[in-house]
Amino acid sequence: MSDSVRSRQPDVPVLLITGYDASAAYTSLRLPPGMSLLSKPFNVDALGEQVRRLIKWRRARLETGTP
Repeated sequence: MSDSVRSRQPDVPVLLITGYDASAAYTSLRLPPGMSLLSKPFNVDALGEQVRRLIKWRRARLETGTP
């Protein structure tokens, strides 16, 4: 779903949430800019940090006019 949305709007931030252990399953995964991965279980602080990071990325793109 994220690929479909980002193919039309590449500046849409995406937070992927998985039940798999990110340290084991995704050590070689390279996410494009504006995408983050969060593994379950996570706490509210970790979720908030990821959301803040994506909002910051989006604001920077808007301020610089980067497509």
